[in-house]
Amino acid sequence: MVTDDEYITKRLAEGRLVLKAWEKQLSIHQPWQVISAATYQLNVDGCEILKYDIAIVTRWFKSVVPRLRLMIERDYGSHNTSAAVFKLGTLGSIWFDVLLEGDNKTKKTRVALTGVGTPKNVQGFCIKLDPTFDPTW
Repeated sequence: MVTDDEYITKRLAEGRLVLKAWEKQLSIHQPWQVISAATYQLNVDGCEILKYDIAIVTRWFKSVVPRLRLMIERDYGSHNTSAAVFKLGTLGSIWFDVLLEGDNKTKKTRVALTGVGTPKNVQGFCIKLDPTFDPTW
């Protein structure tokens, strides 16, 4: 049986490996190259649980992804604490929160970075948007 401490230690190690892979890619390539190669996903499960209209949320998602790509590219490496820069969370997650506006809606959104592949051999990145802070859309 895995204890809470073992789980947390494992998640932190995995998060550090993904962040290290992200940093390595940014040392080789321009931020726009790494970001353009990343896939983007919407937290559809969370939206369905909150009974959001998926068609409306999907339109919003499609309109904010290009803006988010520009934000990440512009702000990466910035010392601005409100910048769109990924940081390692306390349980190994890699994310930042930001207000994203699109399709005439502004939503607080958690933007999380995950590795594609295994934590020790990251093959690419997925950027997941979770706009489920509000109980209603």
